[in-house]
Amino acid sequence: GDTIVAVGNAAEVNAWIGDTTRVVELDGRTVLPGFHDAHMHPITGGEMLLGCSLFGLTTRDAILAKVAECVAESDEEWVIGENFDLAAFPGGNPHKSLLDEIAPDRYVYLRGTDGHNDLANSKVLELAGITAETPDPPKGVIERDPETGEPTGMLRETARAPVEALLPETTFEDRVAALQATLAETARYGITSLVDAWTG
Repeated sequence: GDTIVAVGNAAEVNAWIGDTTRVVELDGRTVLPGFHDAHMHPITGGEMLLGCSLFGLTTRDAILAKVAECVAESDEEWVIGENFDLAAFPGGNPHKSLLDEIAPDRYVYLRGTDGHNDLANSKVLELAGITAETPDPPKGVIERDPETGEPTGMLRETARAPVEALLPETTFEDRVAALQATLAETARYGITSLVDAWTG
């Protein structure tokens, strides 16, 4: 049930073994009743699991290939890639043209693994009204071509807000599905309780 009846060496524990006892040989490893994660984002994490996840892809080619796969598999107007690794691109500064080549007529938006730096294609920038004349917002940076001043597609910190405000709204059912996906994934890793660090 929910009670630990004995701890100790093999001789002390063996006394509790009966005909129907399940015995797991640990070979020196440790057993814990469960892990507690004190800072998670279970709904956004679940959305990542159910959507276009770029998690764990560490090269430029792998990331772009996955984005192309997501574009091909979806007929949605927006393709939102989650957790792309900025380190896969020189200076952590990829260019919108990479996404424009994959899907020039779709809204393609990639969120970085750090939660602070995102990449938008030209169609997204146009929809958000981000141009060469758009000033950097307080505490944010719109990366620009050093010669033309045109936005490169990289939006840092608060510069992401105009795009985030345009993203398709998720339904209650979408959020429940995302939460369920996260709970299934955390259970696989022995996480038995968690704190949602950003609820609304």
